[in-house]
Amino acid sequence: MTARLLCSSSSAVHVSQYSAPLPAVVIDCDDDKENIPNERLSQRPTAEELEQRNILKPRNEQEQMEEKREIRRRLSRKLSQRPTVEDLRRAKILIRFSDYVEVADAQDYDRRTDKPWTRLTAADKASV
Repeated sequence: MTARLLCSSSSAVHVSQYSAPLPAVVIDCDDDKENIPNERLSQRPTAEELEQRNILKPRNEQEQMEEKREIRRRLSRKLSQRPTVEDLRRAKILIRFSDYVEVADAQDYDRRTDKPWTRLTAADKASV
């Protein structure tokens, strides 16, 4: 392996017009690296092996379209036949907050007009 030093006078390399040109290094490599891609390609599994591992599926377009139609039909059936609230409660999927926490009745009043934080004094704010 040998290295040669070349002077590049490209203006894109220069920082400013007063700086010296930066040297460019070219490395000549005597190694034969052309066989590496072929070796890697030969290590790849064949289409048959991929089919055996269920990675590559041997199908035509008609089979793919039929499978997609079946999936659409199954999903639309699931969406149209939703379980009722009682079914979800029995399966313990739908639970209420009040089932786990004791809930007390609160006084109902209009909170839009009353803004109690506007009436706080500096001492009240400090105590909070």
